[in-house]
Amino acid sequence: MIFELHVALTIICLILEGTITANLFRIFRRHKAAVEKAALLLLLTLFLGFLLYFINLFVQDLQIFLVLMILSPITYFFAFSGSFTLLEGGGEVRPKLEKLILYIYITVLMVIVATLSLLNIQITPGEPRYFGVDLWTLFIPMILMTLPQFYTAIISLKYYVKLYEKEIQVTHFIFMGLLTSFITSQFLIIYMTEIRPIAYYIFIGAAIGGIIFLMVRHNYMAQLASTFAYKSLFVIRNNGQTLYSHEFERIIDETKDIKTIQYLIGGFIYAISHGLKEIIKEEILDKTDLRAMDFGRLKMLFYYGNGVFGVLFTRESNNVIYDRLKRFINEFELVFKEFLESKTGPSLLEGQTLPDPAIKKIDDLLQLYFKF
Repeated sequence: MIFELHVALTIICLILEGTITANLFRIFRRHKAAVEKAALLLLLTLFLGFLLYFINLFVQDLQIFLVLMILSPITYFFAFSGSFTLLEGGGEVRPKLEKLILYIYITVLMVIVATLSLLNIQITPGEPRYFGVDLWTLFIPMILMTLPQFYTAIISLKYYVKLYEKEIQVTHFIFMGLLTSFITSQFLIIYMTEIRPIAYYIFIGAAIGGIIFLMVRHNYMAQLASTFAYKSLFVIRNNGQTLYSHEFERIIDETKDIKTIQYLIGGFIYAISHGLKEIIKEEILDKTDLRAMDFGRLKMLFYYGNGVFGVLFTRESNNVIYDRLKRFINEFELVFKEFLESKTGPSLLEGQTLPDPAIKKIDDLLQLYFKF
């Protein structure tokens, strides 16, 4: 490849990668989604690696390329961590021992890949010199390193099929296709001298597709983190007054009209739940709290505290999600104990009487228990 063309393509790739990273950072500042954070760390690591690669085109220093060989496998940590974030967003929390074993497995293979890379560096003769690694030396270790990623992808796939409509499923596969092409092509550019010309154009296509995707579906990853299972949350006094509600799918600022609608919905929920509780009590002659209602693709989970009860609309119903609702309500009552003791106090939905620290406390609770 002509050196000038090589440099020009690298600059184009750097600009595109920087644009994607900047756009994702802007989106992350707006939504604060855990998946966006994992993706941002991944992109920053990739960008740093590509920057070192670009610098080395002019410096042609073997030591810089050695650093690059160590840095590149680390991106698998962020990709793997992001896949677990998707799973946990849907309530599928994997055992800690399983996660520990997989992280150890990846660490061992990362060390093997880095070691083999350092021992099998290829340098093209003449000036300028191009650095690379023998393809077949890394083929099997790289395949083995990606197996945990496929494992988590298979587990999460059943949740996408089960919990999401077809449109969201298609969007997800487009997103994963672009991300896979983006990461793979960058690795090929850095590692493989023989197929760099092809890898450059694959990277440029994936990067342009990624920029368009983030512009059109800027809230996609935030929706993955928040609506993988959760749709909306209501906190209602035992007397039927709606204290608080949150729409996980509404990634925009709430308006007064939306709050009014949520307030009315809260009253409707109260009427239904307490009506059903009375019927249940008559049938079994015992005090029973309603736990869940199943409407097919939509579920309602109920947890009753001392002075309030929480209602969580979800796409999935399991013990993990129910436990999050339980802990949220218990913590909510603890944090707002003095407020809840006032039987005639205004609803939290009105907002005007809530100081900023109180609003931040609610946001912190949502982040802690629902990771939106």
